[in-house]
Amino acid sequence: MSVLERLLGREHEKGFSIAPLRKRDLRHGILDIEAAAYPVGWSHNVFVSEIDQMRSGTRHYVVARQDGRHRWLCRAVVCRRRGARH
Repeated sequence: MSVLERLLGREHEKGFSIAPLRKRDLRHGILDIEAAAYPVGWSHNVFVSEIDQMRSGTRHYVVARQDGRHRWLCRAVVCRRRGARH
């Protein structure tokens, strides 16, 4: 179980997991979710680029799986002003 799952109180939902999006997830339904959610969704290459940029901490993408199948995708971009302190 991931820290994110514990924070969201998902530890009791059998077969449900939340994890950071990985490149291998693109082969297992993420592009289908994208196509269903948006008239013009992101391409495979855009997803790969965004996943590569997750290391910078400015982008966060998580995927939720239920019974081993991808069910949801969440995108979050963190915006910071240069020199801002939090």
